[in-house]
Amino acid sequence: MNPTDKCFPPRGSSLRNHLRRALAAAALASTAALPVSAATINGHTPYLNGNNVPWNDFGMDFGTGNYNSTWFNNAFSAMHGEGINSARIWLHCDGRGTPTFNSNGDVTGISSTLVSDLQSMLTSANNYGIKIQLSLWSFDLFNNNHASLITNTSYSTDYINNALIPILNGIGTYSALAVIEIINEPEWGVSITPNTTTQSVTLAQMQAFEPSTASQAVQAYQIRDAAAELSAAAAARPAQTAQTAQTATVTVTAAVSRSPQRIAEAMLGSFRWSGRQFSCLDPLWAHESGWNVTAYNAGSGAYGIPQALPGSRMASAGPDWQTNAATQIRWGLDYIKDTYGSPCGAWDHEVATGWY
Repeated sequence: MNPTDKCFPPRGSSLRNHLRRALAAAALASTAALPVSAATINGHTPYLNGNNVPWNDFGMDFGTGNYNSTWFNNAFSAMHGEGINSARIWLHCDGRGTPTFNSNGDVTGISSTLVSDLQSMLTSANNYGIKIQLSLWSFDLFNNNHASLITNTSYSTDYINNALIPILNGIGTYSALAVIEIINEPEWGVSITPNTTTQSVTLAQMQAFEPSTASQAVQAYQIRDAAAELSAAAAARPAQTAQTAQTATVTVTAAVSRSPQRIAEAMLGSFRWSGRQFSCLDPLWAHESGWNVTAYNAGSGAYGIPQALPGSRMASAGPDWQTNAATQIRWGLDYIKDTYGSPCGAWDHEVATGWY
């Protein structure tokens, strides 16, 4: 939140409220699939009693070597003790720590620890029954020379492909993740609004950036199952509060209630495979493990849905490899891609040899 928020004269305040409505309207244009009355999380419409944390170390909490699991665990424990069931956490903030940029300010990727840090935070939140609203950016990016993320569509796309999609691949099935917010208080970086940022963009550019980022992420992530839907969402209708109406969000329905088959089917697109590949993957893993997360072959020592040998190889996909279907499936699909190119390639080998 900007500490000077209450210092503007009435005209400036009115302009900010008008801008908030305009930004909300732009994001709402991409939310036709959402009910107008509520957002859905895991098939339910819960009452969220939330806390805006939003960071321990601004812009440096995840993927920088500075992640403090004890701090987040203690914070979630304290929230739980006060009856809080949701929390807003900021990720990139102004881009000082993540993602990685080249010398031109174009996003090239994420650090090797970013996803595992987020996974740890989400696991801790889940242990205390806390749902997380993950805010990707803040208007502070305009104070760190990153306006090109909004003004240059190729830069926006590179962020999605090189950072956001890998992040979603790593955390999209974690049950604590409820909402992804595109940018905090975007009106501070819009040129027609009184602002304190060193860069700014036009209202039209901001209106295009928020829903475009959400919709491109949806298309690239290829989530088609209704229980795993990513929906671009504005934070509110005009009648709702200005504080809520200033954000654009992506709702991520977690995979806690989905079958392993549906989780796997939803992940195919992130490996650039069509849905037809599931017709090969389904019999492959049905034959190997019956899609059983804890399937164990006493003769070989193979474990889990993909029958990794040994099972501990799946630790590279996440610390919960022994019990999390999504972690096992993600590892298994990586193995299939590297070894056979596609599930149908793996199935052909299985049919011919009895193993893959």
